[in-house]
Amino acid sequence: MRLDVKDVVKRFPGVEAPVLNGISLSMDAGEVVALTGESGSGKSTLLHVIAGLEPADGGDVTLGETALSGMDDAGRAAFRRTELGIVFQQFNLIPSLTVGKNLGFQAELAGKPTGKNDISSMAQALGIIDQMAKYPEELSGGQQQRVAIGRALMHGPKLVLADEPTGNLDEATSDAVFDLLLGETAKTGASLLIVTHSEKLASRAGRRLHLSRGQIET
Repeated sequence: MRLDVKDVVKRFPGVEAPVLNGISLSMDAGEVVALTGESGSGKSTLLHVIAGLEPADGGDVTLGETALSGMDDAGRAAFRRTELGIVFQQFNLIPSLTVGKNLGFQAELAGKPTGKNDISSMAQALGIIDQMAKYPEELSGGQQQRVAIGRALMHGPKLVLADEPTGNLDEATSDAVFDLLLGETAKTGASLLIVTHSEKLASRAGRRLHLSRGQIET
C-alpha cells in the first residue's frame, strides 16, 4: 500500500509552534522506512495522524486510494482494522485476554480469524510460546512488546506502523524481533514505517527520515 503524506500540520492546545509543521513524505508498497528524531519531536504524533488516530489540522494523508481526511471517525476505524497493523509504544494489550487471545484479537476485528496453529506459529517465532495461557500483567515488558508485535501482524496488514517496537528488548531479542517484522511484512508485500532511536535498526531500513522541529529531514 502506497502512503502519501502532504503538508500535514498538527497543533496541540497551549503550544505555540505546531508539532508537525507541513510534513510531507511518501512510501511505496513494500518499502521499509525508519523515522528517527529526538524525544518530543513528534514522531509518535505523526504515526497517530497517519493511522487516523489523531486528526490533522491541515494537509492530507492518503493510503492506497483512500484519503483519510475525507473520512469520519467510524470510517477511519474500519479502515484501520483491516488495512493497518499498529505497534504502540505502550503495548495497549487487553488485560482480560490471554496472550493467545491477544495475538488473535486484531485478526478477529478485521474479519480474518486465525486458527490455533497460526497463533502458535507466531508465538513460536516471537519466543513466547510458553506464555500463551498467561495474561498481560503476568508478562515482562519485553514479553508484552512481543505480543503487541504479533497482534499487529496476524491479520496481514498492508501497512505496519511501529512505534519503538524493540524499545523494551535486549539487543539479541531486538534483532530477532526486527527480523520477524521484516520477514512477515516482506511475505505479504506490506510497507513498514518504524519509529526508532536505535541507530542499528534504522540502518537496516531501506530508507531513513529524520524529524526535527516539526519537519522531515532526509
